[in-house]
Amino acid sequence: MALDIYTGPFTRYFSGLWENELQQMMSKAGKEYRIIKPTIEYDTDESLDPIEVSKMTENWLNYLEKSIGATLVLNEGISVSYFTSRFSEYADLYRASCYALYPGIDLAALTEDSEFEKNVEKESEFLFFRDVEVWLPANLPGSQIFEVPFPNDTQKIVSSTNNLVEELDNVAVRILNKSLSELEQSYPSLNEEKLYWIDSTGLLKFYKHAQFSLENNVPIILDY
Repeated sequence: MALDIYTGPFTRYFSGLWENELQQMMSKAGKEYRIIKPTIEYDTDESLDPIEVSKMTENWLNYLEKSIGATLVLNEGISVSYFTSRFSEYADLYRASCYALYPGIDLAALTEDSEFEKNVEKESEFLFFRDVEVWLPANLPGSQIFEVPFPNDTQKIVSSTNNLVEELDNVAVRILNKSLSELEQSYPSLNEEKLYWIDSTGLLKFYKHAQFSLENNVPIILDY
């Protein structure tokens, strides 16, 4: 199953007025790339009226603000820019985040068939990469993790972009012994420092989306 990171306004996402990385490549090549999903959802229905979606989004965001007790200053509208990437590194990045919980483990000595390797995911309480699907550029109260209803009646786990940056930085330091800013400065030579199952690519890709989110006041959404 393909996974894309979409960073942009909710209105554009809900309207379906965005293309993933592969769609953009195919469009430039003059070829059609269609996505057929099991059910018809709000974000895949090309007939949705952007004006109606804009009103729906505004009402939903007002509800969301009241529910989580935070003010959301988001840049909304179908003309607002977005940024998207195909996230093939997600599984490795999630596994790295699990290992980052165990400071006493020699990561370089691990093998794919080790007992620790087999059990780390089910033992891990690291919910950040396992459950969160939406990050908001806002300071969220309390635990900074909420389960909220989306307009299509699905439940999504929501956190803050600031929390994302903090957790990515923790993983970078634990796994590669460098902060995110240090990784950015030394990329692409970092691939020489990778372990057998993780390098800097996934970390930096996610970090770029976090930067775009904070600079443009737009959410990050994982789109399966």
